[in-house]
Order: sequence, then C-alpha cells, then structure tokens
Amino acid sequence: MHHLGPHAEIVGLGLVTQHGIDLQATGIDQPESHVLQEFFQLPSDTFVAVADDTPEEFAKLTDTRASGDWNFHHKNTDGGAIGGLAPSGPWSIDIETDLVKGIDTWSYLDGDTTPIPLEPTATANLRAYAGPSACRLDCTIPRCGDGIIDGGEACDDGNTVGGDGCSADCHSLH
Repeated sequence: MHHLGPHAEIVGLGLVTQHGIDLQATGIDQPESHVLQEFFQLPSDTFVAVADDTPEEFAKLTDTRASGDWNFHHKNTDGGAIGGLAPSGPWSIDIETDLVKGIDTWSYLDGDTTPIPLEPTATANLRAYAGPSACRLDCTIPRCGDGIIDGGEACDDGNTVGGDGCSADCHSLH
C-alpha cells in the first residue's frame, strides 16, 4: 500500500461506478449480472484508480476513453473508480451503459444525496465548468468564501483568507 507523505496534496475528484448488491451488507443474493460501460471525453490526466478484480475488467484505453466490462454474481458488488478529475473545469464526460444481464436500473449519486434514477439506455453526461453559474438551484449566488465549491473553484473553506488550506481566491489549496 502506498502512503502519501505529511506534506502531500491530493487535488482532484473521483468518479466511482458500482454495480450490484453486497450480500453481507444487505442479505440479498445478487443474481448473475453483466454490465458494460464506456467513458468518453475523459481529461487526459485522469487515470483508473481502482479496477475491482483485474485491470482488464476496467481500464483506460486511450488518453480520453475508459472501458468497463463487469461480470458478477452472488455475494459481491463490482465496479471501479476514475481519479484525477480537476474540481474546476471545463470538462465533460459521456458515460454509455449497457445493462446486459441481472441489473435493469441505474442512478447517479452526488455525495450523500438521494440517488437520481437515469434512463437505462441514455448516455449520462457529467460536466464541470470553468466558472460558477449565475445562481444555484436554490437561487443563491455562488461566491468564493461561502463554503460551497462551485465551478471554477478548487476549494472553498468558508472564508477569503489565504494560507489556511484554501487560497483567498478559492483557486488552489494552500
């Protein structure tokens, strides 16, 4: 296992894909299942951080494309993670999913929120913008120092003081 030194800085977001039901956590036996996923338009500096079983199961095929081919059943879940996504964009990732067998629904989960169901055959698109929107869904106006990381911000610790873990302009960790 690799450990980061005391002054190491981890910058970036991760995209996790998980399939199936874990028997130990739920008591539900996962039927034999097969899921295919293609990730397009990945930023070139992203990487496959976790391939659950083997590298062949989930791998980055080119600088901008990753592919997953998961077969699983009974006691396990399956999936992987892409790391190195910049918190501020611009970037846009398309995810094509083929629920071949055993699973018939999928959803998007952002942090601790309730899953948002997605159409089984639709291409999902995840985007990060270089700058904040004019307003948030709750009609508040994004600004550096409000404690919410918005488009164009790498961090937002709730103030505009530099040297405390987040720069005064919210563009870098310091």
